[in-house]
Amino acid sequence: MDFNELNNVSKKTHVIDKKSSISRLSKPEKAEFTDVNAMCRACRSKHFSGKSNEESGLFLQTLNITYPIKLDADFFFSPTLLSDSGYKKISSFPLYILIGLTGSGKSTLIKNLTKTLHHLTVLPNRREITSKCIIEPLQLFSGKPIAELQRTDRYFYVSRFREFYPEGMAYILDNIYIKNNNYPCLIFDGLRNYNEVKYAIEKFPKAFFIALTTSDFSRMNRLMYREDPYDILSRPCYRIPEKKITKLSEIDELFSVFDFSEIEKNKIIDLINASNDEFYKVSGFLKILAKDKQLNNLYSSIALLKKYALGKSCIYNNTYSEATEIAEKVLREVFEII
Repeated sequence: MDFNELNNVSKKTHVIDKKSSISRLSKPEKAEFTDVNAMCRACRSKHFSGKSNEESGLFLQTLNITYPIKLDADFFFSPTLLSDSGYKKISSFPLYILIGLTGSGKSTLIKNLTKTLHHLTVLPNRREITSKCIIEPLQLFSGKPIAELQRTDRYFYVSRFREFYPEGMAYILDNIYIKNNNYPCLIFDGLRNYNEVKYAIEKFPKAFFIALTTSDFSRMNRLMYREDPYDILSRPCYRIPEKKITKLSEIDELFSVFDFSEIEKNKIIDLINASNDEFYKVSGFLKILAKDKQLNNLYSSIALLKKYALGKSCIYNNTYSEATEIAEKVLREVFEII
C-alpha cells in the first residue's frame, strides 16, 4: 500500500503556529523539563543527521532501557525482541483499534463491549503504555524520580518522543509482543493522529478500526462529569478573574481552538461565572482538550480510514448517542452480534 501521495497532506495537517492560542494554552513549565530538553538536543546532534527508523532507533538505545518492558502478565514492549524468541507480535493477532480524541467515549465503549464479548482481551491502554514506555524512561534518563505528571505536562514528553518516532503510539503498539497464544481477539484504546493511523493501516493487516467522533462541547461535558483523577490539574491554568465574565472577547483565548456554537459558549460562560472553583475546573479541561486537538488532527485520521481502510473500519458520531446505543451498533455492525 503506497502512502507517498499523502506525505504533503500529513505535513500540512501537523503544522503548529507557535504564536497561536494553542501554544499559549499548552506551554509547560520550562524549568521542569530542562534536562529532558537537553537530552533530546544531544540525541539529535549526535545521532540524527537523517530521519530513517534505523537512526531514530538509537534514541531508545540512548535511554539505556532494559528490555523488554513488562506491560502486563503476557504483554511486553521491546523494539529489540527477536521474532524467534517464543513471543509473537500483536500484529499477528486479530486486533480492534479504537480511534478518537479525549472524551469521545472510547473507554465506555470498551466497558460495554466486554460485557457481551467475553473472549475480547483489552490491551493495556494508551495512558498506561505512555507512562511505562515513554515518560518513565525519559524521567529516568534525565535523573528525575519516576512520578505521576499532570496530564498537560505528559503531552510534553509525548511530543519529544514523536520527534524521533512520528508514528507515536502506533510504533509502540507494533513492538508489543505476547507471551502465549491464548488471545483470540484483542482490542486497544487507542490511536489518534494521522501518522499513527497511517502506520497502523500499513503494519496491522488483521486490524479493524473503530473511530469515534463527537463535538467539542460533548467532550468537555464528559471530562467535567466523569470524575477521573487523571483529568484533574493540581495548579490553576489561568488567573482567577476578579470580576464576572460578561463578554466572549474576555475569554477568546479559551475558545479560539474549539468549534463551539454561540449557545455552547454562553453555557460555558455561565459555568465559569458560577464560582472560582468552576472557573478553575472549566479552564483546566479546556486546556487539556486544546492540547489534544493540537497534537491530534482527527479529521485527517478519519480521511485515511475512508480512503485506505474501507471494509476494515467503522466511524461513529456519538455526540447525541447514549453509550449503550453506540455499543449496540458496534456489536451489530462490527462483531455481527444482533
